[in-house]
Amino acid sequence: CDSGDDYAALFVDSNLEWFSLGSSPLCGNLGYTQQTVNLSAYADGGVHEIFFQSEIYAVNGGSSNFFIDNVILSDNVVIPGGASTCTRIVTDLTCDGALVEFVDGIADSWTVVDNEGSGVVWTDVASSGLAANYTGGDGNAASVNSDAFPSFEYDTELRSNPFNLGDAASASLDYLASYLNIGPDFLDLDISTDGGSSWSNLLSWNENHGVPFGLPGEAVAVDLSAYAGETDVQVRWRYYDPTFGDWDWYAQVDNVALNVVDGVGPAVTASLDPVAEDDDSDSGSDSDSDSDSDGNLVVSFSAADGCDPAPEVTAELQTPGCPGIPVDDGQVVSFEEDDDSDSDSDSDCEVEIDDGVLEIEGASLELVVTATDYTGNQGQATASPPVDDDSDSDSDSDSDSDSDSDSD
Repeated sequence: CDSGDDYAALFVDSNLEWFSLGSSPLCGNLGYTQQTVNLSAYADGGVHEIFFQSEIYAVNGGSSNFFIDNVILSDNVVIPGGASTCTRIVTDLTCDGALVEFVDGIADSWTVVDNEGSGVVWTDVASSGLAANYTGGDGNAASVNSDAFPSFEYDTELRSNPFNLGDAASASLDYLASYLNIGPDFLDLDISTDGGSSWSNLLSWNENHGVPFGLPGEAVAVDLSAYAGETDVQVRWRYYDPTFGDWDWYAQVDNVALNVVDGVGPAVTASLDPVAEDDDSDSGSDSDSDSDSDGNLVVSFSAADGCDPAPEVTAELQTPGCPGIPVDDGQVVSFEEDDDSDSDSDSDCEVEIDDGVLEIEGASLELVVTATDYTGNQGQATASPPVDDDSDSDSDSDSDSDSDSDSD
């Protein structure tokens, strides 16, 4: 230490809470000495700033060195951590209305086209050379900036992924935009229903939309109800200047959403199919086991929806006298018809599981499959065991045999 004028100090919100002078007994000691400072006065739930400050005056021509390390706040009131949350990053335009926010830039499922080959194309905010997202959306945005490329010819398209309006009763395309026009340039919104081979114009801008280089942008809603029923739809934003010597401003798009009123329930299939011979291998090779599996059925069903990629599906087997029996796709069922029961009555039924096979005895059997999409539309399908032609043939044979016996 050089002199007692040199110091190191600890401040909390500009209040001095601890200091050490160059005249301290600690001066000259090798190694660290633990210091404890009571900060209970600041345990009020607020936010506080802690900082260290040191000044060396060298009045004696030397120097003082203060070393501070391993700063710890201890004896705090423990605040339990909150539950972790995850936010889905949406990249594809789908009819559930989720926002495409271009968080990580333009997704691979979208397509950027450079019709002039000049490099002036749709990209993210930083790569475009713009300072911010002026649409009013958070974070990133799809952006193109002609001003960064003086006199570069440009004609660039931002094409969405294909989407399905097959089940739509009505639909709208909603998004935020910021467009600064200089005169000869355009920002168009087009739509295609043939995989991008041809396009029809929905909207064409040749004037400013949104505050130039500032907020807010403009919220846009375009009715797509005329395209309800189409199954291969795309939209594109085309930024171009049909003149020569292009040197214009910029365009940005963000928070793109497809809002659809879904008017059609999921398409559902259901079947109870005889188990193929190869599927009996787990039952054993003895004749009794093979005989037991002759009448086994396998449950099969599916559900597909034009808007909802994963509709909720329930499937159950129904037989008189029993509540519905939930089943999964692929469940093997052995059904024995009780000839003594009246199919129209509420007679008893028997249900048990043997070695993974669901065994049911009752007057009749029906598979009922119901699928519900995210808007509440439902689709349903039913299936019954196939008619056993052999039993009809055996019945006819018995009848013939009785007839022959009588003639004798």
